[in-house]
Amino acid sequence: MKLDSKTILIYVEHSGSKVKKNTSELITAVKKAAPSAELTGVLLCVPAERAKLCSDIEKLNLKKVYVVENESFSIFSKENFASAVKAVIEKAAPALTVFSHTTNSSETAKVLASRTQLAIICDAINFAVYEDGEFVAVHPMYAGKIRAHIKFENQPGGIVTLRPNVVEVCETASGACSSFETVPFTPVSNDAVKIINVIADASKKIDLSEADIIVAGGRGVGSKENFKVLEDLAAAINGVVGASRAAVDAGWREHHDQVGQTGKIVNPKIYIACGISGAIQHTVGMQTAKCIIAINKDPEANIFKIADYGIVGDLFQVVPELASELKKLING
Repeated sequence: MKLDSKTILIYVEHSGSKVKKNTSELITAVKKAAPSAELTGVLLCVPAERAKLCSDIEKLNLKKVYVVENESFSIFSKENFASAVKAVIEKAAPALTVFSHTTNSSETAKVLASRTQLAIICDAINFAVYEDGEFVAVHPMYAGKIRAHIKFENQPGGIVTLRPNVVEVCETASGACSSFETVPFTPVSNDAVKIINVIADASKKIDLSEADIIVAGGRGVGSKENFKVLEDLAAAINGVVGASRAAVDAGWREHHDQVGQTGKIVNPKIYIACGISGAIQHTVGMQTAKCIIAINKDPEANIFKIADYGIVGDLFQVVPELASELKKLING
């Protein structure tokens, strides 16, 4: 599939009446791979959110955005959302439709592929174009040990989901959206699945995938109670606490705190790994951090191979001292 001068549809994901960063990541990745392609967007929202979301979208490098508004979008339904995007695809006829590989977006993309009979490539980490102009999606395999280049063969169009927090947003994502077009839509009924209740997270913590600073603990932390040391450091530097799978499996942290292949992919400015050995299943989830600081008493720990700064020592001595010094700097 060759994308130059063709239309590519970007699924605009949002939360709390704000467009999520992963939308800019999609635009950046596509623009790098196919700079001459025409980027359009699709926005699904309730009527009350339209004005605020469109204001955010006006800052993105999209030529046009198709808006589908309906009260039914207040609760996520992959069948309903997929049907709405399908209506836009039938109108815009894009060569490619791109989603972020988040829980809701990837579910929507899979149902959409079934409804449209379009081929789908899931969980790409980048896009590329071969010398002959063929578009390919880069997909990690075997826990990130190798990367496969996958392309669409003899397809009228395709769907791709891109893993969030693996592409650095650059200025190509910024621009001015020239127009918005409303697409009529009738919600689909779904008797097979019914959402009974939605429970919001009352903690108001910054989500790991959006955090600029993460203090993560692994097996070396030793217990649930010992994570208090990491929480104190995180509080001192306005960060959030993450964990390796070993810590989550041990019951020391909840699964939503897990970083790695089976947890969340993060891309913070600072990642402080405490008592984490550095297994590849963990590092694939945080290796794109701008600065990685590792604290481990084992000088041979794999985490030091990707760390920008390493401290060989007991985390229960290092972390409190680090928190104390940082508090002094911050408080003047």
